[in-house]
Formats: sequence, C-alpha cells, structure tokens
Amino acid sequence: MSLQTLVAYLVDQKGQIPGKKAFQKYMYFLDAKGVPTPLSFRIHHFGPYSSELDYATDNLEIEGAITVSQNSGGNGFVIHSGKKSSSLIESGKDFIEEHQSKIEFVLESLPNESRTLELWSTTHFVANSMNKFYDGAEKASVIKEVKKIKQEKFTENEISEAYDKLIELNLLP
Repeated sequence: MSLQTLVAYLVDQKGQIPGKKAFQKYMYFLDAKGVPTPLSFRIHHFGPYSSELDYATDNLEIEGAITVSQNSGGNGFVIHSGKKSSSLIESGKDFIEEHQSKIEFVLESLPNESRTLELWSTTHFVANSMNKFYDGAEKASVIKEVKKIKQEKFTENEISEAYDKLIELNLLP
C-alpha cells in the first residue's frame, strides 16, 4: 500500500479538499471502510485525527502527491492534486482497482462540508469504540458521549441525525 497513491487518488477524484480537517476525515473513513492505510486515529478537538497523516502531509506535498495552499480568504487550506498525482495513481493502479468500490463509496457517501464531516466522523469513532470496548453502542449512549466530547458545537438532534445517516449508509452496524 502506498499512502501517496491513495492520497493522490482521493484528491484527484474530489478535485479539491476544503482543508486539512476534511482531509483527515476522508482518510479516517477510508481506513474505517477497510482501505489499508498505515494510519491510526484517535479522538481530537475536531474528531478523529491521525498524527501520522498530519506529519506525512508535508512529505506528500514534497513528493508531488498533493498541493496544499491557503484558501482565498487567507484562513485555512485547500488541498489539490500535486504535480506527480497522475504518475502515482498509475503506479498504484492495482491497489486502487483492488479497493475501488470502498474508495468510491466513501467519495460518494460523505458530505463535503467540514463541520458535517467532523460530526459524522466523531459519531462514527465513538460508536465504533463503544462497540469494540463496551460490547455495543446504543444510540442514546453514543449521542451522550459525542455531546460530552463536542459540548455545545452540535445539538443532540444533529448527533442523532448523523447516527441515523451512518446506520443508513451501513457505516455502523
């Protein structure tokens, strides 16, 4: 597995990713969906976060997989395809083909807006953790835990709707 190939393909297919936070969330869901990555995620201020991906982002840019630039407002970043994206995708075409359906599912199913990605990924992370460590994730318990983590950022109704959408998309059991 080449992280460069996966990242180059992700950004190429999206056209652009609106920031590093959204980039983290797309990679989180690819990993959660079973696309092999060398990344591990833990809960952080804006939801699941991989320090490995954060550290690798500069290298991915140097290697030509992506281009990271400030957005037009000057606050935040936009991630575009890098100058070597096409060759990285071509060299990793077997990997892409093997995981094509999972990658396409993530690209087609996830929202584009960073705030919603944060909510969905946090809800998913909490539910998965509860399933793994506490023998099950009841909706009310997931909502309560996400609310505890996010405090006033999201309403209980927003968290409930995110949970239901994740169930609908078969991203949660």
